[in-house]
Amino acid sequence: MTKYNSKGYISIICLLIGSSVIALSLSIMSLHINDYYLQQSSFHRVKAQYLAESAFILTMHHLFLWSEDAIHTYIDMANDKNKAAPLLEVHLEKHFIPKLSSMENEISKQMKEAFSEYEHEHGFDVSISVATDRKTLMINVHGYYENARVFLEGRAKMPLIVNEHHKSEEGWDSIIIQALYLESLVQGYPKI
Repeated sequence: MTKYNSKGYISIICLLIGSSVIALSLSIMSLHINDYYLQQSSFHRVKAQYLAESAFILTMHHLFLWSEDAIHTYIDMANDKNKAAPLLEVHLEKHFIPKLSSMENEISKQMKEAFSEYEHEHGFDVSISVATDRKTLMINVHGYYENARVFLEGRAKMPLIVNEHHKSEEGWDSIIIQALYLESLVQGYPKI
């Protein structure tokens, strides 16, 4: 009978066990690394969402203030008996819509000062445009933090005269003006 030398089998078994331990360790490490990057991505997405919503709220605040100012100047012009008041749409076209680009710059300046403590690359873009019907404002906000991006799109209705010849309780003629209001806000993707 021939005897086989069994001294080499132990090294092959150790090699198989060692390579399976290494493969198992690498797969577990890969799962942990992927989980870490997923958590970081989610964390960055939350910050991008916060930046976009903050910019949108600040934009709406400025729009409300400036539309209220335009309404008050229009009411003062309408109450002046010496001058004929123009239509509200014409007044807004002259005094409100030209201020939109300077308002975008003012919002950018205020927001950059507010989020200076963020460590990664971050920011936002605000775009305000007037729809073709000249009665609706389109507000687009893009917030980003590191590699996360959030896009918000809102539609706001311009101030509108609801009833021009309304008698108040004291018997005076009064004008009822519907103020600027947010019609819709959606989160989505940028238009190409």
